[in-house]
Amino acid sequence: MTYRNDPQPADILVNTTLLIEDSVRIHFLLCPALFLAGKLMAQDSTVAATVRPPVTERPFRNPTTAAVLGTVVPGAGHIYSTEYLRGASMYVGALGSIGFGAITYMVDKCTFTFLNPTPCNPGPQWPHRTLGLLMVGAGVATWAYSAIDAPRAARRANASHRRHAEIRPVLGPRSSGGVDLGMAMSW
Repeated sequence: MTYRNDPQPADILVNTTLLIEDSVRIHFLLCPALFLAGKLMAQDSTVAATVRPPVTERPFRNPTTAAVLGTVVPGAGHIYSTEYLRGASMYVGALGSIGFGAITYMVDKCTFTFLNPTPCNPGPQWPHRTLGLLMVGAGVATWAYSAIDAPRAARRANASHRRHAEIRPVLGPRSSGGVDLGMAMSW
């Protein structure tokens, strides 16, 4: 026997659906409120000052990277540091001097006379060999200077990158009377 006030299975399903919908509605209303409350608490300046780590500025060009590049390839650290002309001149100067020094050391008067049937007397060997060694030494010194100067080039690039043009409004009294009004630019 069923009484009129006994819930039917369809009524139970409808009531459960209403409870679920009310629960979802409450969550949709409660979650944004909790989210906003959390955001408001995070903006407290006394808490934020103690929690945040100090901000470090990342350099425009890393001096260590420039030093490594300048050591591996002469002039590469300068090119990395945006000093293109100096980097190219270091590269050409170092490798050109080493290459021409090696050639000067090896080549003498008789180097290209191998097809000539008459014997060749090369003369003294020390002048061109000394010159060749000096040229190779100059190339190695240029390469070493490139490796030493590359971190300085990166620091110069960082310093020039930090400097930038700044335009600010000017409003103030003039010493002769009146008001100064305009823009000031510094670079």
